[in-house]
Amino acid sequence: MKKALLFILLATFILSGCSNKETVAKRPQRQPLPLTIVAKVNDVSISKKSFDKKMKAARDNSLKSGQMPDPENILEVLIDEELIAQAAVKKSKLSSEEKAAQKYALGQQMKRSLIEKIKKKATVTSKEVVDYLGDKKSPNEIHLLQIVLNEEKSAQEVANSLLRGGDFDALAKEYSIDQQYDLGVVKRGELDSAVEAAAFQLKPGEISQVVSTGFGYYIVKRVPLSEEFIMEKLRNAKEEKIWQEQMNKLRNKAEIVINQNFFG
Repeated sequence: MKKALLFILLATFILSGCSNKETVAKRPQRQPLPLTIVAKVNDVSISKKSFDKKMKAARDNSLKSGQMPDPENILEVLIDEELIAQAAVKKSKLSSEEKAAQKYALGQQMKRSLIEKIKKKATVTSKEVVDYLGDKKSPNEIHLLQIVLNEEKSAQEVANSLLRGGDFDALAKEYSIDQQYDLGVVKRGELDSAVEAAAFQLKPGEISQVVSTGFGYYIVKRVPLSEEFIMEKLRNAKEEKIWQEQMNKLRNKAEIVINQNFFG
C-alpha cells in the first residue's frame, strides 16, 4: 500500500479536475515558443532539457509500475514545481541574491510544509468507510489474486489442488504464467468480461472455478478489503483533492504558456 506522504509526492503525475468551481484552474495559453522551451510560468521558462530529464525518470519508474507516463502530466508536474518555487521566493524574507540562489530549495521546503498541512487536514471518519463500502452484495471494487495458465488441463489440476486445501499464493508462484498474481484492488470494467463475471460473484475468501478467456485459463481469489486499506484509500483521495485545489489557486494567479509545438 502506498503511504499517504508518498501518494502526495506522486499525485501530480495524475492530475484530475476538481468539481468545486472556485478551485478549477484556468486553462494555460498554447502558443509557439522556441524549441528549447516547453512552457513559461510568469515569464520563467521551463526548458526542454528539464522536461526530458523528468520524462526519463518517469519512464524508468514505469518499468516497475507498468504504466507509461503521459507527457502532458509530466509537464504539469514541472509547472506545479515552478509555481511552488515562485510562491516560496515571494514569501521569503531573504535578499534578492539569496532568493535567486535558493529558489528551488525554498520551493521544496514549501512543498514539504504544504504536504504536512494537507496530511493533518485529510482525516477520514468511520462513517465514510461504511459509506464507501456501500452495498456489500454488489461491490464496485474488490481485492483479487489470480493464477493464469496456458492449458485447461493444467488449470484444472491447480483448481483441484486448491479444492484439496492447497495454498493459493504458493500455487500461483509455482504455476502461474503471470507472476503478478496479486492484482490489488480492481474495479468493474477493468478485467476480461468472463473473469470479471466470476470474480465479482465471489465472497471474500472464495476461489473461482477455472475461467476460460482468449488470454488463458484463470483462477481468481477474492481477498477481503481491510478497514485500514479503505481508510488509507479515502485519505489519499482527500489529500490529492486538497493538493490540486492549492495548485489551482496558484495557477489562477499565474500566466502560463505551453509550447504548442510540443503540446498542440
